[in-house]
This record gives sequence, structure tokens and C-alpha cells, in this order.
Amino acid sequence: MLRLMGEMLKLIWWVVTGLFRSRASLETEILTLRHQLNVLQRKAPKRPVFSNFDRLVFASLYRLPGLGVRTMPSGHKSFILEYRPGGGGRGVATKRFTLGAYGKLTPEQARKDANKLLLRVKNGEDPQQEKTAARFVPVYSFWDFQTGYTRKS
Repeated sequence: MLRLMGEMLKLIWWVVTGLFRSRASLETEILTLRHQLNVLQRKAPKRPVFSNFDRLVFASLYRLPGLGVRTMPSGHKSFILEYRPGGGGRGVATKRFTLGAYGKLTPEQARKDANKLLLRVKNGEDPQQEKTAARFVPVYSFWDFQTGYTRKS
């Protein structure tokens, strides 16, 4: 009972002191509330955030399956070919081969290059794997390096 009466007295005290607040205190509270409203109503243009799935905008060109245009958030566009190596089917992961930049390569050239690559894929080759393997081939072997710098007597 005493606790309830103490809580009631605190409530009455806050109501009475709230009625007699100073003008400066009220103006400060109004200014703070206006600022919070402005922040909540602010409509700044947000930069679009792209996920990995959104970064690939796939458009079919000339009804050729797998040929598309990849558009990056920076605006760079390039022609790509999506294919399934080997026998294909759902059990094989798809691979993407970049044919070239959009401005440097016309859609007709991209279509011709894609047809050539698709023929190679049907013959059992994997152009993307060949491209990756060529990237990691050493230019000189250790034997070439050693014989180039040793003198013959």
C-alpha cells in the first residue's frame, strides 16, 4: 500500500512540474522534436545495392541460347556465353565465358563467336577451362632459367 502511494505521489509530482516548465525548456524540446521530424522525413537518394545475382542481367540475343549481356553496377557491359561443359544436363554446373566488351564487339560478332564456342562445347571441349589453364602456365621452366644464366665451359 505504501509503495502504491509512493508511485502515485511521483506521478502527481511529474504532472505538476511539467505544467510549470520554463519557456527555454519548452523551446529546447520543440527544437529537438523538429530536428527528429526532419531526420525522419529526409528522402536522400540511396545508392542501389546489388547482390551477386543482381549483377548479372541476362538478356537473350538473337534467340541464341546462352548468349547474353552482363551489366555491372559501374555500367560496364560485356557479352557472355553461358554453357554446360561436357555432356551438359542439370548435373553439370554452368560456366560463363566472356566474349568481349559491349562497345568493342558488335552483337553480330558476339553471335558468331558464341556459335563457334558452342560448336567447341558440343565437341567436348571446355573453352573456359582452357582459358583458365592458359593463365597459369609458367613462361619459363626452372631448367630454362638455369641454362640461361649458367656459363658453359
